[in-house]
Amino acid sequence: TYVLDAPYVIVKTKELPKAALPGIILTGLVTDENGAPLPGASILVKGTTKATATNGNGAFTLADIEADATLIISNV
Repeated sequence: TYVLDAPYVIVKTKELPKAALPGIILTGLVTDENGAPLPGASILVKGTTKATATNGNGAFTLADIEADATLIISNV
């Protein structure tokens, strides 16, 4: 869409409802302060029930995640 605001033409993108936006696939690696992988660490998407744990190499994947998601990572 656009708006005429002389002498400008302002072009606006069509905003989609948040539910219509596809989520991203997030992959990562959890390490300790020395860079060693942390197997079994828990990763939770804040405000949701989406969660996973790191594999033996400290790697994880979360699917259908919003781009502005906050992750909570814990390891005992």
